[in-house]
Amino acid sequence: MTDRAAASKRSIWVVTMAYPVPSEAFASAEINELRRRGVDVSVHTLRGQRRDHDEISAQQSLGDTLVGHAWSGSVWRGLESAIRHPKLALRLWWRLVKTLITRPTVLAACLFWSLRCFELLAVAQRERPDVIHLFWGHAPSMLGWLVIEALPDVQVTTCLGAYDLDLALPIGFEVGRRCAAVRTFAEPNMGALIGEGIAAEKIHLIYQGIPLPKGISDDLPTDGKDHKRMVFAGRLIPKKGAEMAIQVLARVVQAHPTTMLTILGDGPLRDSLRRCVDRLGLSEAVAFHGHVSRTDLYRELQSAALFLLPSTHRERLPNVIKEAAAARCCCLTTSTPGIEALIRDGESGRLLDANDLEVWVTAVTELIEHPETASRMADRACDTVRRQFDIRRTTESLLRMWEPRLDASEPANGVRERS
Repeated sequence: MTDRAAASKRSIWVVTMAYPVPSEAFASAEINELRRRGVDVSVHTLRGQRRDHDEISAQQSLGDTLVGHAWSGSVWRGLESAIRHPKLALRLWWRLVKTLITRPTVLAACLFWSLRCFELLAVAQRERPDVIHLFWGHAPSMLGWLVIEALPDVQVTTCLGAYDLDLALPIGFEVGRRCAAVRTFAEPNMGALIGEGIAAEKIHLIYQGIPLPKGISDDLPTDGKDHKRMVFAGRLIPKKGAEMAIQVLARVVQAHPTTMLTILGDGPLRDSLRRCVDRLGLSEAVAFHGHVSRTDLYRELQSAALFLLPSTHRERLPNVIKEAAAARCCCLTTSTPGIEALIRDGESGRLLDANDLEVWVTAVTELIEHPETASRMADRACDTVRRQFDIRRTTESLLRMWEPRLDASEPANGVRERS
């Protein structure tokens, strides 16, 4: 199927809020893999270009990926498009008001983003892409609704994942019911989607894949790892748990003084975390590296034995856990929906209470003192990543989801078998 898709050069739009984003490298990985396969894919964002666009593009190896950002004239262009489609505009805005009247902040945001969606509708009318895929099913769903109404020959697919389910925009679920196919990232999401009236047969469980780095092979040794070296990677915000990782280290070094913690990522807590490290006398044991490239991320992970993510957020199987497992780190994290697809407590990692410092200290200490246990669990998780989360496999599933339109053999917005 992928050979046919590459040969035909059918066009796919991927619609998201911003691109590229440091915390959403998985989006770039997927788009890069699609382009590697010869698929004509372009990205269209609801937000404007970020200030760090060039830096993040280089980190995520975007090359010459075509990206259309919102700009200073998007509001006026969108308003012009809405005026050209007055009945469509009134119907969309009435839907938003009717369903979000009790959530005025969300309503105001949606009305604003709807103008960028109208601008993109005008572009889609000119370019007629074969597929418009909503990478997120919240604000971008307004474009999906407009396309379903105005361009029935264009296939619309959407993704409804963690944040989409938490935000629960009614128009996002309506698009899910009406579009050709719905992607979701974790099995526990499927019940919620069916509960919103989305037909089970159009829901595709397709994990967010990761590109397995060169050097990650079936026989990558774990005995060369430093069993007293730990890594935390994530945005430095309260719910990600970087401060808990530091507190764990402060306790563990009392029994194992040479234990080290590397913190990868940036965010608003950076300065306060540095002060916390200094206050605890850990400046020689903690290294802050900020945002790093994928290559540098794997280099740090491959040299460490333990990966800590004491997140209090409903992560739903974060990609960084997959990356740590691929590098054969033993992962310690919290129990969130879908995590059991990769980490099973005591078998392929540890699932711990995010707020119980004693439990974390005990678990880390045991793994430092018994590195063979950490190695065994890391090997099992690494095997799972290779089997289920390789970007080549997940992209193949995504292409199968789009197959009817890419082959031009079925109506644009029909129902498909689950992959």
